[in-house]
Amino acid sequence: MKFSKSEAYKHLRHRIITQNLLPGQVLNEKEQMGRYNIGRTPMREILLELRKDGLVKSVPRAGTFVAPLELREFQHVIEIRTNLEGLVGQLAAERITEEQLCRLRKIMQAVDDCSSTGKKRSDELFQFESDFHEATYEATFNPQLSEMLQKLHGVCARFWYYLVFGEKEILAQIDDQRQMLAALEVRDVDLTKSIMEKHILTFSNQVKENILGMQHSA
Repeated sequence: MKFSKSEAYKHLRHRIITQNLLPGQVLNEKEQMGRYNIGRTPMREILLELRKDGLVKSVPRAGTFVAPLELREFQHVIEIRTNLEGLVGQLAAERITEEQLCRLRKIMQAVDDCSSTGKKRSDELFQFESDFHEATYEATFNPQLSEMLQKLHGVCARFWYYLVFGEKEILAQIDDQRQMLAALEVRDVDLTKSIMEKHILTFSNQVKENILGMQHSA
C-alpha cells in the first residue's frame, strides 16, 4: 500500500504517541520508506516534522530515535497549553462555522456509534478525542496557534497514553468535549474557555497523580 506523505506522517506520529514505537527506539529511514512505500526525500521531511513536534530526536552519525518521555518537558508544555487551550475556546466560540460545528457533531456521533471492544475501542476513542481537538484548533482560524497546539497535543498525548490511558479516562475526556460542543453551539465564549482550561488541568492532574503513584510503588 502506498501512503501519501501526509498519511505517512499521521500514521508514524500515531505509532509514536500510542507506544507502538517505544522511547529510544531507532527509526531506520529505509525501513520506514519501505513500510509507507514513499521516497527518501518525503521520508526525511516527515522525520523533520516529527522532530519539530518533539516526537523524535536526531543524533549525528547515530540516526533518528523516538524521543524519550521527559517529565520536565511535560511540565513546560502544560504551563503553555493551559492558557492556549483557553484562547482556543474563546476564538473558536467567536469564529466557528456551521460546517465546523457539523464536523464536531459527527465526531461525537462516531463516539456513540463505536462498537469495538477492548484495546481497539480505546484506540478508536482516543483518535476521536484527538480529532475533536484538531477540529477546534482549526475553528480558531489562527494557523499559528493551531500548529503550535498540534505539537503540544502530541507531546501530552504520549504521556496520557503511557500513564493514564484507559477507556474510562478517555470517555471522561470526551464528556468534557461534549460540554465544549454544547457551549460552541450557543457561542458562549466564557463557558467554552472555562471548559477548555478545566479539560487540560484535569488531564495534567491525572498524569501527575499516576507519576506519583509509580514513584511510591518503586
